Amino acid sequence: MMKKLIGVVSSFIFTMILCGNCYADSSENLEIKPIISSESQIKLDWNEVGESYQVFSNGNLIYEGENSGFKHDNLVDSMPYYYVIKALDAEGKVIDQVNVKTMTRPKEKNELLSGLSKSTLEKVKQNPLTDLQVDTITNNKMVVIDWPDIDGVENYKVYRDEKFLQETTDSRVVDEEVKAGEQYTYKIVGARPMSDALKRDKIQEMKNSGIDAASMNKQDNFYQTMTIIREVDLSEEQFIAEPVPAPKKWQLRYRTFIPENFVPNPWPDSTYAYFGGDGSDRGFDAEDRRYRTHTEVRVCIFCSSNGTGATVGVTNIDVHPTKGYDANHNLVNTATASDKNIKFKYEPIVDQKNGKVEFIFEHAAPNGLVPGPDIDYYYRGKFWGAGGYTIDGGNDLAPSHEFFIIQPGNNQWVLKYGTAHKDFNMLFPPLDSFFNIGK
Repeated sequence: MMKKLIGVVSSFIFTMILCGNCYADSSENLEIKPIISSESQIKLDWNEVGESYQVFSNGNLIYEGENSGFKHDNLVDSMPYYYVIKALDAEGKVIDQVNVKTMTRPKEKNELLSGLSKSTLEKVKQNPLTDLQVDTITNNKMVVIDWPDIDGVENYKVYRDEKFLQETTDSRVVDEEVKAGEQYTYKIVGARPMSDALKRDKIQEMKNSGIDAASMNKQDNFYQTMTIIREVDLSEEQFIAEPVPAPKKWQLRYRTFIPENFVPNPWPDSTYAYFGGDGSDRGFDAEDRRYRTHTEVRVCIFCSSNGTGATVGVTNIDVHPTKGYDANHNLVNTATASDKNIKFKYEPIVDQKNGKVEFIFEHAAPNGLVPGPDIDYYYRGKFWGAGGYTIDGGNDLAPSHEFFIIQPGNNQWVLKYGTAHKDFNMLFPPLDSFFNIGK
């Protein structure tokens, strides 16, 4: 796999594709070169097409001239930026145009992360998708999504609107089968083996819990999945229009559930042969009342009476009881685990003009009847007044996890991320699946 500059560089080639890695003559097509970002600057470069160029940001013309490059300075750290780059001929007519979405880098010392517990910070550090630089370049006939290589991942499966699109060894997706004005959701999935150190730690935890050796020899118990999800809107207006400081509201709903009627007790305990599940017909469904745990968070930017500010808060936490059964599926006992380990931390990071929210939500729900590892997940959200967001996090591959979002201007829950129940041995640390969702 082609390795890229780590951290600040995302490489793009935006041109008409003829075959595989073959490209057409790009004399009349804009090609965006590697985008270099820092905390306060974004450096844009492109090939020499036409006689002059224009660069727009949020509807404002920020560059016009003959140089095939532009440095955008004095920017806010960890903030998305949108650009329209136009190549003009000698008469000032547009030859080609591309839309660019990129982001400034975060500061090394983050106020939110510096206040986390050691265990939570360790989860964030273990996530290779934390603050991942994912850039998109689009026009009315093509979408390019580019991200840095992820250590240990050899290939990626790419889905568009949940339909398989392609498999690639490169950390870049080029999609020509798109239509102007449409919206698409891309999901990019890769996997890598756990490091030897993490594998040893997990095996030791399983041994300490009395798990049988056969379970510890399942190699697929020692892989971690990476999922990148990006929403792409090919409506030109989103790149050109000046963002209006109108109220922006998001609702986030994250739930865990067991998609079975009964599941065997994996722990060495003779009291319970089975635990009750949430139904074999239970699929991903935002309105289904059957679940293990249910949490909701609400974010609102520009919602104060004077049209400024930002708020975030937990609006609902619910934990359903665990039911234990004997070998004949007779109910033996019921207990509800405490929700005291479900954590939420918010450090207000508010830009009165642009609006910005950042927070961490962490979940650790134990079995109410027997000792064992918790159901773990966490996510870190960043939301901006322009309507964009990124959420990165991680979770166990047990039981099933579902993450729904209601976005500004909508009232419908939309499934953004979900993982199916795999094996209760996946509850042992470290986290098995990581995700990075963005718009």
